[in-house]
Amino acid sequence: MGFEKYYEAREILARIMQEDLLGPVKKDEIICDERPLDYYILGKLYPQDSSANDVSVSSSEDCGELDEEAGISLSNSKNPSSFGISFSLNAGINRFIVHINAAKYSIISREDAQKALGFEDGKYRKKAVFWRRNELNPDDFLIDVSTYKQGHIEQKTVCENLSLRIVVHKTYRDGTKTISVTLVNENTSPKERDLALECVDSFFQPSIKVLAVEPNTFSDVRRNKHIAVNNEVKELEMLYSRIGDYASGHGCAVNWYEEDGEIKSIYTEFMPDYEVLQMMPSTRFRSDYLQMKKLGESSKNEVINELKKLTEKYGEWIDSIENNAKELEDMHKDPAAINIRKCRETCAVLNKSINCLNDDLIFKAFALANKAMFLQREQMLLNTNKYKSDDSIKWYPFQLAFFLQEIVSFADPNGEERKKVDLLWFSTGGGKTEAYLGIAAFVIFLRRLKYGDNGDGVTILMRYTLRLLSFQQFERASALICACEVIRKKEKIKGGEIGIGLWAGMALTPNNITDARKILNGEKIEKAESSNPVQIKKCPWCGKPISEHNYHCNTEKKRMTICCNNPSCDFHTGLPIYLIDEEIYEYTPTFIVATIDKFAQVALNENTSSLFGKSKNKRPPELIIQDELHLISGPLGTITGLYEAAIRKLCEHNNIVPKIIASTATIKNAKEQISSLYASDYTQFPPQGIDINDSFFAEISKREDRPARMYLGCMGIGTSPTTMMIRVLTSLLFASRYLAELDYDERIIDSFWTITGYFNTLRELGGAIIRVVDDIQDRFNYLRKSKFVEKYPIKKDISRYDYYKELTSREKSENIGTVIQKELTVEYKADNSTHPYDFLLSSNMISVGVDVGRLGTMVVVGQPKTTSEYIQATSRVGRETPGLVITTYNQSKSRDRSHYEDFTQYHGTFYRYVEATSVTPFSDRARDRALQALYVILCRNLIDELAANTDAVNFRRTIPELSDIKKYIFDYVERVDPSELEHVKQDIEEIELEWEERCIRREKFKYKKGEYESQDNALFQPDYCENGRFRILNTMRSVETSVKVSTNERKD
Repeated sequence: MGFEKYYEAREILARIMQEDLLGPVKKDEIICDERPLDYYILGKLYPQDSSANDVSVSSSEDCGELDEEAGISLSNSKNPSSFGISFSLNAGINRFIVHINAAKYSIISREDAQKALGFEDGKYRKKAVFWRRNELNPDDFLIDVSTYKQGHIEQKTVCENLSLRIVVHKTYRDGTKTISVTLVNENTSPKERDLALECVDSFFQPSIKVLAVEPNTFSDVRRNKHIAVNNEVKELEMLYSRIGDYASGHGCAVNWYEEDGEIKSIYTEFMPDYEVLQMMPSTRFRSDYLQMKKLGESSKNEVINELKKLTEKYGEWIDSIENNAKELEDMHKDPAAINIRKCRETCAVLNKSINCLNDDLIFKAFALANKAMFLQREQMLLNTNKYKSDDSIKWYPFQLAFFLQEIVSFADPNGEERKKVDLLWFSTGGGKTEAYLGIAAFVIFLRRLKYGDNGDGVTILMRYTLRLLSFQQFERASALICACEVIRKKEKIKGGEIGIGLWAGMALTPNNITDARKILNGEKIEKAESSNPVQIKKCPWCGKPISEHNYHCNTEKKRMTICCNNPSCDFHTGLPIYLIDEEIYEYTPTFIVATIDKFAQVALNENTSSLFGKSKNKRPPELIIQDELHLISGPLGTITGLYEAAIRKLCEHNNIVPKIIASTATIKNAKEQISSLYASDYTQFPPQGIDINDSFFAEISKREDRPARMYLGCMGIGTSPTTMMIRVLTSLLFASRYLAELDYDERIIDSFWTITGYFNTLRELGGAIIRVVDDIQDRFNYLRKSKFVEKYPIKKDISRYDYYKELTSREKSENIGTVIQKELTVEYKADNSTHPYDFLLSSNMISVGVDVGRLGTMVVVGQPKTTSEYIQATSRVGRETPGLVITTYNQSKSRDRSHYEDFTQYHGTFYRYVEATSVTPFSDRARDRALQALYVILCRNLIDELAANTDAVNFRRTIPELSDIKKYIFDYVERVDPSELEHVKQDIEEIELEWEERCIRREKFKYKKGEYESQDNALFQPDYCENGRFRILNTMRSVETSVKVSTNERKD
């Protein structure tokens, strides 16, 4: 089934919501026993001096969080009595047409209302007031600003007490002019508020439309804005130069109509919409050699020759954009030249990597990796009954190209490419994971082919910031590892078992086999109350269910074996999966999926050294994969940066550093962030060309090829944020249930059935739960039985739609997988045989790792604090079918208003507005928190006599190896932040002095004290010891909690 019917259904949802929130339900409607100002909450012009302090906001509606920006207090603010737009006219243009629309509501008698509507006596209370809508149809205004003085306000009467104001703000040197057109309600509110008179004096559904009189009327408003000297900003200006910005709203949103490449009109909107098309892997390069099986089975010469066709095609594209760049404005030519140079450098690296395949060992590893990728994909498709054919299992060109780009880093480990961090930048849901899993398979096989039995040990570290992400990606990687293990056995590749470990902490799995056995036997473990060893619930290879009875613990061997139930499965006797810390340290599986927090344990736990080959005499990891790089920022990124200096050194072997690849869909200032985190330069793949919508490997999709996501904006007027939330959620709830009354396929109805609510704070979310089970149900019944009873009748008499799920950090780790994989995948059925959720209420937890194809609608309550968060969160809906996102804005918050007023431009280019992040690992506060951990990690892992927990007493400043450790740290700081070098040297000296002094005072001195031992005999101090030089973090997130600071006015 195509997307056409989904789009049609989505239009119905949007139309019903607009009629409910903005109006009108009918052009000549009569509103019975309800004020029009309450009947609609968008697009209202109040009389002047109408106070907003009469908006009813109960204490329970105050759902803000302590750190949320306060916004403007409504207690002294006024309801809006005007709105308008600003735009620019090209040089020599002075004339345009202004078209105005609006409506008013007047009181009519009960008899007139009864005659028009035919309702029975007694239906409405005796004091009920009835309102008839009267649409205003004023004549258009032909405006000529040639005689207008700058700053002068030209006023024209639209109708009684409604005026149009035109202002020429500025005329620039190039002759362009900035114009404002505003519609003003000239009525004034009486001192004593009269609710009925306020409605009579208000205007509803107002609109302004500015039309061109002659060609080339409107100018891009950015034309005369200052462009920063920052190179990244210049590049963004160039990439988005084809996407114009022609107006800004004031108290409203604004849009424009384009025809034949020219803007014909600009108009206001109170419920703006923008359809965002997906970026998709390019289909520009087509070849049978994108098939994984073909790459795994074909001869070396065939593969190399076919892969060269990819770089030839890429080179031709680069030539074409270089030619097109000549047509760019002068201001864009320098950034275009830089991007073209980066494209050519990438093409050169790809060719170099393809040439590396002439080496028999490199080619064999490449072929085996493709075989493994094919096998794991084939198994997944067979398990889900989606298998079509072998040749349908293929790489996207960008995935294969990224894979190829990395080959040279391992073929020539001493080369410059190895030292760079390679950043895979691709839109959410585009297939990044598959790309670096292929690279992982290649590295695994190459290491074993090169070193035989010496090639075992941890080879790859893949890190995530959240347990949810770690576990989901662990499941995906497990299938690949199973495929690699099947191939290893078949090909008799040396190096022992290829396995995978989940290193995620006690909140997910117990830390030792003894506790795991006890939990499996039904015993409660106090220190591991939330731990559950039963994390794998279906075989990653054959897909058959796995229960707790398939888990077997052997405390002597320090191993928990997970067996598949299926006798014909390759892993019936045991999966190559390790979930318990103790067995991970003992068996050092090939591929480790970990939370980034877990790496804080490297300082605390001597057993972690085995992950880096130190205690097992094995080679260290060669590849580090950091997914969702944009999340490694702020306090977490700062602390991570310090630990990263140690991890990088521990993975170093014979002066060869580990290869680091990272991925993200939303990042800015990547160069500085990567430099601060990894002390390295970076390359981005794919590099951008001269147009944001085309990088050869990625291109903008058509709405019929990939599902497009529609964004709607709502900023309530004269109402509280909570009422706004209730009205929007209920309106969408009603509209989606009305779809079930129409002749739509169950799959279409299901895609809009579960409404995802995104909340910026847990407190806001908590308040919404109360509304879902109370106010929203009441409002839904009002819409069904009154407001839309005739126009959109719902016959199904289901009294409540309040089945909800909360998805936040409060959810237990062991439950998250069940929620995502089972509960949220329950689909709508017309016979009510299933019970899908009506609402999914989530915090920012949903913005990463939640991939449920049936979710198609989301209400974002308040603009998130960062654009990155907004993009990540809203991309969780509409991934497989067309989605709908409604963002509600708080009129009292300037940031919300700004996003609403520039809704069209923002959503058309929102990757451009991703904020830069800050990472400062060697700043004063960061050093205080974690520099000692960096130093201790290096000492314990690089100096044998300091390795064990009891070896802390052996520290002396005269140990020869310490000079090398300090040199490494100082060189690292020099590359990251040279301004902090002297401070780091001073701090290291203090650390050494205190460590040595404490060793001398104590005979028995450890790094970490036992459960009942004195703190005085331990080097490490608890994190809460603010003045402790050796306080050690237990997790990367052990940062100070925020506090609320308020000021009191001083009264003398």
